[in-house]
Amino acid sequence: MFSTHSAGMMATFAQIVKPFGAVVAIDNAPNLDVSPLMSKSIAWHWELMFTRALHDPTSTAQHEILRQAAELVDKGILHTTMTTLIERIDAAGLRRAHADVEAGSTIGKTVLAGF
Repeated sequence: MFSTHSAGMMATFAQIVKPFGAVVAIDNAPNLDVSPLMSKSIAWHWELMFTRALHDPTSTAQHEILRQAAELVDKGILHTTMTTLIERIDAAGLRRAHADVEAGSTIGKTVLAGF
């Protein structure tokens, strides 16, 4: 996973993405400069889960997408990427989650659940 918060990350994207390729981001860094992507015509896209709801509040498309996703999960076709479940959101759970992620050995998602 790449973080757009690194100053050198755009140079890395410019180096590894093919001409006319695309990068999709789910976050945004302040003063994000995508100009290193220009010479290869690399597209930069943002994805926000609730864009439809924010800009077309009468649409039921988000409801339908979530309903279909739930159906696929129930059928066992879609599977979670969660690999670690930490049962409590407390200081110990947060320390464990942080240590796991900081170690760089996590695969999948670490989820903290419950109080």
